[in-house]
Amino acid sequence: MKAPESSSTPKVLCPRGQHLSRCVQVVDLGSHPFKPGDQASRKIYLGFETSVLNHVFKPENGPEPFMLQSEFAFFMGNASKKTKLRLFLEGWFGRAFPDDKSAAEFDFSKLLGKAAVLTIAHKPKLDGSMKAVIADIFLPEKGTPIPPTINPTVCYEIAHGENAEFRKLPSFLQKKILESEELSRPANHGGTAGTAGTTTPDPSDDMPGCPADDVTGTIEDEARPF
Repeated sequence: MKAPESSSTPKVLCPRGQHLSRCVQVVDLGSHPFKPGDQASRKIYLGFETSVLNHVFKPENGPEPFMLQSEFAFFMGNASKKTKLRLFLEGWFGRAFPDDKSAAEFDFSKLLGKAAVLTIAHKPKLDGSMKAVIADIFLPEKGTPIPPTINPTVCYEIAHGENAEFRKLPSFLQKKILESEELSRPANHGGTAGTAGTTTPDPSDDMPGCPADDVTGTIEDEARPF
């Protein structure tokens, strides 16, 4: 008797190395405990698509970009004790925030469409399979042509509940958001989080700083957001 072969198709990983990319997802995941019993803390998810490197994942879809992501505690810390999120942003744009106030008030929607060079490494997961991770990030050299984004850009804030931006997100992100401390209570589904029994306008229609999906140009056009 032999063990049955796995019916799942191995995931195609983004190759190791440096890849020109754009940020296409800025997602407030809400509050989650690091492990059961821990106090919940806010999380943010930054999703990137490769701008030049493509792969045919499904023949019917043709070439598509790879998607990479990083998830952080949604806190910026201070100059003497910077969080991983703050260090990630400062490494990306090659400069430090001028002060703690500017870091605390930073508008994350400004990251949408911004170009980056991602250094991708492969690391083992707990089940023994491998995953592609962002090991480093920095700005492309001046003059680098930046292709337009392929995937729609999404800027989502947990306070907006299950709005139009929420519905643009892949199912695994929707699931995680609905498991958040803010939205896991039935009264908080639908409109603005924490507001039961009321109807509010969809705030995604006029979210500041969300660029069009066909952002293109060169790195000279990529103004640093801080």
